Amino acid sequence: MGDRSAKLRKLNDFRRRLPHCTASALSAILADVRETGIPDGDRNAMRHARDLQNSEPTPFGPVLQTLTVFDNDDEEQKLTIAHPFALLWKASSDCDSFMTFFRAKLADHPPSLENPWHLLLYTDEVTPGNPLATLNKRKFHALYWSFLEFGVTALSREECWFCVATEYSIYVTPLSAGLSQVVAAVLQCFFSEGVNLALTGVLLPFGVRLWAKLGGFIQDGGAHKFVWHSRGDGASKFCLLCKNLFDQESEIVDEDGSNLLSCDVLTWDELVQASSNDLRKTARYLERKVNLPPAAFLLLQQSLGMTYHKHALLLNRYLDDYVSPVDVYLHDWMHAIFVDGVFNLILYLLLGSVIQIGFADVYEVFSQYIANWNWPHRVQGANLHGIFAGDREKKHRTAKHIKCQASDGLSLIGVASLFVRKVLLNLQRRGLTEGDCSAECYAFLALAEVVELIVASSKTPLQPKTLLTAVEKFLQLFKTAWGCCWMTPKFHWLLHLHDQLGKLGNLLNCFCLERKHRVPKRYATDIANVSQKNSKSLLMEVTSHHLGQLSQHDAFAFEVGLVKGSKASKRTQQVLTAELELGPEAAASIKYSIESRFSPLATCHKGDVILYKADGGFRAGKVLIHCEVHGLPISMISNFNVHKFDAHCGHSIWTPAQDHNIFIETDQILDTVVYSELPDGKVSVLIPSEFR
Repeated sequence: MGDRSAKLRKLNDFRRRLPHCTASALSAILADVRETGIPDGDRNAMRHARDLQNSEPTPFGPVLQTLTVFDNDDEEQKLTIAHPFALLWKASSDCDSFMTFFRAKLADHPPSLENPWHLLLYTDEVTPGNPLATLNKRKFHALYWSFLEFGVTALSREECWFCVATEYSIYVTPLSAGLSQVVAAVLQCFFSEGVNLALTGVLLPFGVRLWAKLGGFIQDGGAHKFVWHSRGDGASKFCLLCKNLFDQESEIVDEDGSNLLSCDVLTWDELVQASSNDLRKTARYLERKVNLPPAAFLLLQQSLGMTYHKHALLLNRYLDDYVSPVDVYLHDWMHAIFVDGVFNLILYLLLGSVIQIGFADVYEVFSQYIANWNWPHRVQGANLHGIFAGDREKKHRTAKHIKCQASDGLSLIGVASLFVRKVLLNLQRRGLTEGDCSAECYAFLALAEVVELIVASSKTPLQPKTLLTAVEKFLQLFKTAWGCCWMTPKFHWLLHLHDQLGKLGNLLNCFCLERKHRVPKRYATDIANVSQKNSKSLLMEVTSHHLGQLSQHDAFAFEVGLVKGSKASKRTQQVLTAELELGPEAAASIKYSIESRFSPLATCHKGDVILYKADGGFRAGKVLIHCEVHGLPISMISNFNVHKFDAHCGHSIWTPAQDHNIFIETDQILDTVVYSELPDGKVSVLIPSEFR
């Protein structure tokens, strides 16, 4: 005991002498040192090693290069980028894990001049440090890119998105057209007069040539405004893609004598779609009218829904053949619904309507209801009830929407739907209120149906028409419940989602890309002085970090199997060999983990409640252990028997089978689910829409 205490004190003293890093980071460092030894070098050597990685030659030059851009005085400035072709070459030649994955995707979808891949881009402004600071000079614009053909599963992994630029906002803002010019300059790297991704293709290290065209920009509303110079969500003409849609407060519709303009279009067929040629004509019409008096020019920009800046993307004649704005302009459903979006507003309005008819403590009741539910381990669900507890109600009512993170909103919507069906729709019948709020409830449930379709589309095919029908139904029910005055531009975004689904075959979202910001934010937070030299340093850190991720052997592990499996303890070996009736010789092959991948899209954890294939359908159970025997992934399940199943509500009741544990092959697991343990020992389970 004394010897262990001495070792622990020594370890603690060692940790406290060093600059701060997390316990898990220090543990990983010590483990690597034990395995591979201590590398030579100091802080300067680390910097030189990073610089060397970013400056090593490739057929396309070094990874780190500069582009020429222009400021508002038309003076040349330099923009540092991670050149996409050089970075792709380096990742394909130096990172075995990525190379294996990349070659497999090229074999699955062979690119050619006639059948090119689809390039995806993403832009966002990121705020490291204190987001509430009066003047946060460390804000930067992040630009990422990837390929649609990597597949929806891979695109949900941060490793599959490459960073081309992380430029501080204080150096982007003074540029003519700002981020729009930066994006145009980056696109010219992909489609240059020399190596052109669309025309000549790009030769990869293993002898395959890759062709691709621009497939889409996945962005939030702010990025749309920055890149395309639309007037933004608060403008009179708030949708760049629709010619006949104007904000009601602008009074433009009232002054329209042709009866062609509208402010409350709720169906796709009523919209008049702009073409890419229309958008370019608008941008270039403004370019010709720039000498109008300022007031007249401002009014012209307002009526056309676009802002003029020299060097804007839509004014770049070279890119006319490579950028089709209407085809690549994508709305992100995550931002539309869950980032101060449709969900946040409608739930606030619904709870407010319930209060008005007499159920004053609905926030408290809803919070207690949520607290009874348990989410899969990958979801931080323990504190979701706190969103509606205590003084949070006052904050929501002040903001006029439910303030929560996007991931929290997505996690909550299933439980909220059941609360609406089981509680709010029955208030008057139970004598708790004098009136009812059924119209408001059905509007919320229609939104939940839209979300269910979108989420399930990553697993099962979704027809664009099905999604459009659900969206139009929701918009009409919302208008019936609250009118059009509460409809923000994000409601309109929903009408465009089915079109994006038809073009790309799936619905992209920004969840993964928002997570990817953690790496550049981590490095940017540690950089106290903002300068163009430090901007270059930030990009090199991000690039080197990404190349390190791409080299990890499990970076592209999509197959079913243990996550970080290790040799089972003797006690675990004894339990498993007894349960599985294995001979002693099999014990040595047993591996164990608390987490296992059951499909390319998801993992499940010890303690999660799951649905699994059984008897031509499915059953529910709780995971007790994940293991691997002779290379076969299997899971021990505490089995449940169905007691009640309500497909309409997506709700079921199960009775745990006493002392009845079974083993299943892990790939028989269908999904992890949200559940609640009832006082009588039964288990209430929410059933995902695709299994109802």
